[in-house]
Formats: sequence, C-alpha cells, structure tokens
Amino acid sequence: MCYSVYERYFMLDSLHSVPAPPLFEAHCRDAVQNLRGALTALYQAVDADPTLPREVARQFQLDKSLTWKVARVINAKDSFEAIGHIPGASGLQILIRAMADAGADDEAVERVRGAIQAFDAMVEVHTGDRASLELMLDSMGRSPSQRLERSRKLAFKGNSGIWGVQARVRLTCHILAPNPAMPHLLQSGLIGGMLDFRRLRPEQHWPLFRIHHYHDDGTPWEQLGNTTSSATTDGTAEPIGETQPGQPHGLIRAFCSGDMSTIMPVRDEQGTTYLQHGGRVGKTGEVSCVIGQIDRVGVPRYRDEHNTVGELYSTITAPIETLLVDLLVHRSVAETIEPSVSLIGRPTGELDMSPLARTKTALPMSERLSSIGSGPPALASPLMPRYEELVALAFEQGGWDLREFVGLRLVMKHPPMPSSVVVRFDLPESS
Repeated sequence: MCYSVYERYFMLDSLHSVPAPPLFEAHCRDAVQNLRGALTALYQAVDADPTLPREVARQFQLDKSLTWKVARVINAKDSFEAIGHIPGASGLQILIRAMADAGADDEAVERVRGAIQAFDAMVEVHTGDRASLELMLDSMGRSPSQRLERSRKLAFKGNSGIWGVQARVRLTCHILAPNPAMPHLLQSGLIGGMLDFRRLRPEQHWPLFRIHHYHDDGTPWEQLGNTTSSATTDGTAEPIGETQPGQPHGLIRAFCSGDMSTIMPVRDEQGTTYLQHGGRVGKTGEVSCVIGQIDRVGVPRYRDEHNTVGELYSTITAPIETLLVDLLVHRSVAETIEPSVSLIGRPTGELDMSPLARTKTALPMSERLSSIGSGPPALASPLMPRYEELVALAFEQGGWDLREFVGLRLVMKHPPMPSSVVVRFDLPESS
C-alpha cells in the first residue's frame, strides 16, 4: 500500500508515534534554501553564470523563461521571495539533463534532485500544492509586495460583487497641534472622505465612517466639557465649515457630490457612524462624502495612568480601490513622537481596541508612512481634487499655520475589508 508524504508524517502504529512535522516557516525556509544552494552548485559545476540567464539559455540550448526563473531563485534576497519563481518539475528536469550532458558531475546532479524531492515533500506536508503554498505566504506577508497587492485586488473585486458596494478612494487626514490653553493636551482635526462611492444593487445601506475616541484598554474616551452650540454629537468637536440646512451634521458640503440626503449620522455610546442609504445604483448614484471636525480640547499629549500611546485610525468598511492617509503634525509635537503604521483586521466586524486583540488580528502590509515634507507639506494628490483647498479650510478654522507642520503619508491599493489602518506612536513623558 502506498501513502502520501502527509500520511507518512501522521500515520501511527501500535508501537510508535511519528514525530510532528517541523513548523511551517522554518521547514519552508530550509527547503527553499537547500534548493537554491543545490542549483548554485549545479551552475558552478558547468561554469554557468546565474546572473546572465540569456547567456545560460544560449549556452545550454534552454528556454529563456526557464533560465530566467532559475536566476531569480538563485539571486533572490531571501527564500520566501524565491518561491514564486521556482520552475515546475518538468522544467527542473530539463535543466538537470542539459547540465548533466554538459559535464556536471553526478554529485551536483543528485544534490539538485534531492533538494527538489525535499521541497516537494515540504509542500505536500504543509499545503498540498504550490498554489496553496503561495496563498499561505501571501496571507503571512512573506510574499513580495506585488503578490500581496494582487491578492488584495482579487479580494476587492470579489467583495464588490458580494457586498454590492465599492468606492474609488478612502481619505483620512489627521491633524495634531498643541493646545495653547491646556499644554497637557493636543488639539486634533479630522477629515474623512469616501470618494465615488457607489452601490451595485438596490436597497443596500452601508456604513461609510465611524468616529470615536478610546483609552489604551479600549474603553471610550470621555470628552472634556465644551457646551458651545457648534459642538457635534462627539462632545467637544466642531464641524469644519458651515453645516447647511437639511444636510447631515459634519459634512463639508462644498467638497461633497451626489445626493447627500442619503447620508445619515447615527450616534451610539461609542461614537458616530455615517450611513449611506437609498438612492440610485451604479455611476448615476455615486456620492463623494467628505466630513470634518476639529476638537478644540483634544486628546492626551503625554502619557498618564490610562494612556501610553496615541492611535489614529482609518477604518475600511467597504471595498476600496485606494486608501490615502495623511498625518499632519505640528513640528513641536513631531519632535517627540515616532509614528508607525499597522493594519488590523476586524473579523467580527467591530474593531476591538484591546492590545491583545490588536496583536492577534494584525494583517500583513508592506506599505509604510513616507514624508511629504514640511513648511508646508506637499499635499496635492491626483486621488483627491481640491485637496489642498480642503486642508486649508480646516487649518483656517483651527487657527493653525500649515508652514509649522510636517506631513506623513500612506497610500495603499485595495486595502482589505473589514480592517483599520492604525497610525500609532508612544506618548512621551511630560517634561
């Protein structure tokens, strides 16, 4: 009776227990590195140069695509990057025969054959086939960024059809500035946009944005008192621009398009959700919804018993083609913080803010925050028409000078849903 490699690993008899297989990442890395080393030795045995795949193809009468793949395997930065270029079994056998005919010694040839067998065994044990192996590496963030982006693009298309909604751009701009009256706090500004959002089927209601504040442990941040008539449902925050009669509170109407009567803010104990409901489907029913608020009181500037980190997030609630996140920080604040970015999945729908949950549901991403300069930052983007004008409106109302701010930007194609992109920084000690 014949058994697969997988069955041989896990089959038990009455006398002995077969040891558990190696952990996936170490097993995969070792198998690929072993194959890379064997291919390098085979090339050396016939004086072939793996950096010249065209020359190798000509010298040994091989297909150029085969020698190109082998060159990428040998010269890859690491084992995981090499996996996507490993030729199939027939291609590797053609390579072995050609180099054996050219004088490669038996030891070099058998080393490659053994490395191929070990790699195939690793694949069968952990994933069953090559396609599943590459999918697992994509999910773990071990693949080249292009492959991860390709997976996210497929998810965007699938989710658009499943959920019946999609949008061209999700925009988030966070602004942090000192509070001149209360030095232990930071004033904050927020601009959120869902651009060219469309429904693909009728009678579909959808959450576009959600705004709330929270402590390190995830409990809601209790806003300090501000009873001015301009305060929004979030307590201390005031809308950017003027709210027009009959329009939802918080919309920056001059930068919106489409039927804004379909946008409805819904308040609960945790914060405010902006819902889109009703209206036409397809392009004729597209809406671009932009909201904005300024919190004059703000959030903690320094660490305390409840807060040791600052987090600013952009929640992905729909299939999105491109996410644009800007962080504009007053230079006096920027000198004391080092922001980083992470992607947090939301498998239950709600974003669990507890530190343990954030760690367990982190998703792979290769994108990072990059500088857009200072004095002032270079804000223009083809993703958002009149973006500089929009930010200028917020700064004018906030009483801030953009020339005193530094800017960081993140652009992500097809961010996964549901998830949140979180900009995080340690709060400094109060001097």
